[in-house]
Amino acid sequence: MTLSDSAKPTTDLLLQDDLDTLYVDLANRREAMKQDPALAGQFDFPLLEYLGPMEDLSRFGRSYFKRVKKQLLDILCGSDAENAKERDDLVKAILSGREAVAAAMASLLVTALGVAPLLAAPLAVLIVKLIFQPALETICDELSKSVAADAVAG
Repeated sequence: MTLSDSAKPTTDLLLQDDLDTLYVDLANRREAMKQDPALAGQFDFPLLEYLGPMEDLSRFGRSYFKRVKKQLLDILCGSDAENAKERDDLVKAILSGREAVAAAMASLLVTALGVAPLLAAPLAVLIVKLIFQPALETICDELSKSVAADAVAG
């Protein structure tokens, strides 16, 4: 079983959450991991209680996501050989849909950035929802315009 396979059940569930819930979940997982470091190695996290005020959790989740996003840019858009396999795996996942992308992204966050699996799952889903889905919609819109222009031009 690959790391992506291990992440998939959790990322599939998290894909159903809205963005605010994901930010709170990310921060709550971090707080839980601070209290029990053994949680860090798992993707799944049974939410038993919120470990702080919702507004504070949401604010931290947004801030943490911004920091990880900057690191991810170097890995995904860079050309270094060190992360070539992770980039290739992600490209393959893109062809398989958002669920595969979320699982592959969680794996990449763990292997390339050293993010704990507990945090990688919600981070991966935020990346899919905030970056991957809008980018795919833009690509489809542009392709549609191009096909329409070709039809008019004959």
